[in-house]
Amino acid sequence: ANNNHVLKVVQYIHENYSKDLSIKIIADKVHLTPAYLCQIFRKHMGDSINQYIIKYRLEKSKEFLKDKQLKLTEVANKVGYSDANYYTRLFKKNYGVTPSEYRDKYYL
Repeated sequence: ANNNHVLKVVQYIHENYSKDLSIKIIADKVHLTPAYLCQIFRKHMGDSINQYIIKYRLEKSKEFLKDKQLKLTEVANKVGYSDANYYTRLFKKNYGVTPSEYRDKYYL
């Protein structure tokens, strides 16, 4: 059952990454306590739910960065971040470059 719960959570994150994703909302969806959900998710995935959400959102944002018409604030919003500065900091922390630098480097 644990694996099944984790799969449901991963699927839910993939379908709702652009929305507000709190541990509580996700735990309610799979009818588990937030504490237990966090425990089994980390055990199966190696990352916390929040780390997984961040990584997934940032990977998705790379796809949106290909579209030069989109402003960075729009890219941030599309992957669930209302604060573009926060999104930029997360991106740089994870990839070593800002979203703008990434875009300039890969999509001239």
